[in-house]
Amino acid sequence: MEFVEYYKIIRRRIWLIVMLALIAAAPVVIVRLVQPGATHRAQGALLVHDAAKRHISFTGAELQIAAPTGRDAGQMFWSNLDAFIGSHYFLTTVAAQINIVGGELERRLEPFAGDRASSSDMFLITSTADSSDTALAACTAAMAQLSELWRERQVWLAEQAQERVTESEPDEQQRIAELQPKAGKLIDAYDGSSPTEYLTNLTQQLGSIELQIATVQVSLGASRARSNLLEQRGQPGATLARASVLIASSPRVIALVGAITEKQIALDETRARRTSDHPEVKALEAQIQKLEERLVAVREQEAEEGSLAQSPLLQQNALQAELDSAALASQLDVLGNKADDIRARLPKVRDDAQTFDEINTDIVVAKSRVQTLEEYHSQLEREAQYRQNAIMMEEISAPRLLPRAGAIVRFIMTLAVALLAGAGIGILIIFVWHYVDYSFYNAEEAENMVGERVLVGIPRSDVVIPVTQAEVSVEGQELPGV
Repeated sequence: MEFVEYYKIIRRRIWLIVMLALIAAAPVVIVRLVQPGATHRAQGALLVHDAAKRHISFTGAELQIAAPTGRDAGQMFWSNLDAFIGSHYFLTTVAAQINIVGGELERRLEPFAGDRASSSDMFLITSTADSSDTALAACTAAMAQLSELWRERQVWLAEQAQERVTESEPDEQQRIAELQPKAGKLIDAYDGSSPTEYLTNLTQQLGSIELQIATVQVSLGASRARSNLLEQRGQPGATLARASVLIASSPRVIALVGAITEKQIALDETRARRTSDHPEVKALEAQIQKLEERLVAVREQEAEEGSLAQSPLLQQNALQAELDSAALASQLDVLGNKADDIRARLPKVRDDAQTFDEINTDIVVAKSRVQTLEEYHSQLEREAQYRQNAIMMEEISAPRLLPRAGAIVRFIMTLAVALLAGAGIGILIIFVWHYVDYSFYNAEEAENMVGERVLVGIPRSDVVIPVTQAEVSVEGQELPGV
């Protein structure tokens, strides 16, 4: 399709383009007539100090208070400052300082614009108003208010972080209050000692008892071997053996041997917990010594009362060997029972010790967390005080008027864009209309469609056909031209 054909399509419905262009331009003209708009601009510069850049980050686990570092963090600060400058809150606050309120605000003053000067700490503030005096006054008020408003914002952020820290403390205190009774219950179950310490002592006692059992077993074997040897040498052996058994089975001897064994076990347990100079250890040693002296005396008495046929020395040695064997056997039984009792208690003690360690670890972590939160609370109090007194921003360039933006030029440009947009939409609709409309408006369109030449056309009955030839006569009759 050639350009001429496009032109014919557009010309056929040119009225649609004109109509849409006028519809698009009408709002621009109406807005211009009703609300002329602000065209005067003023700009000033502020130096932003590090105090204004400080940010607080509290994620619930760690508190960070520092100026932003890195390109992304710094860019975020300047973006936040730009957003604050352009906010409606800042606009209304500054407008109130220059007595612009209510419906006058939108007509006389536009939102402020902020921009960082290159990569420096200088921040430019631009105001746009309906007059030069208003623009200068607004820019001056904005520069004066920005530092104070930003200070209030920084202090508010510090107070918000402090509230979050304060809200976290009761949770940790409640956790400690829930865990401490559980730990105290386990300690009470072991007579004021923690299950972990009790497990350590119990394990040491078991090791000591097992070592004593091994030693007693060796001593018992040696004592029995010595007793057998003395019986073989004694005269008569049967009488010696019978006398030895009688002495070993004496109730007094058995009672004293058992008492000595129990005191010895108690002494070993006490030594595991106390020093050698402790009064409790000394008392047990003295009791064992007295019992051993009494046992020797009872043995001698039992030996003198017996009727043996040996020499006094051999008789005494045989009796001593038998008594030693009986004492060792009794001590071995007591130690074995003690070891079995400890082994039976160890599984539960281990479980309690593990539970106690977990609870105690949680308590230590919670207490450490409370202490950390208290430190955070103090840091935030100091930070809020610092922000309250610090200089946030400082004026380095007084507001000045910028070259005025041409109101007529802006209106013409806006109107031209509206007209072009409306015309473009109209052209688009015309071509869409053309491609969905299969009507023929002339012979040329029909020939292009069917690919054949049109020889004749039937005129429409509702259209007056103009005369194209002069009137002629046929046999004296005048006929109208065709």
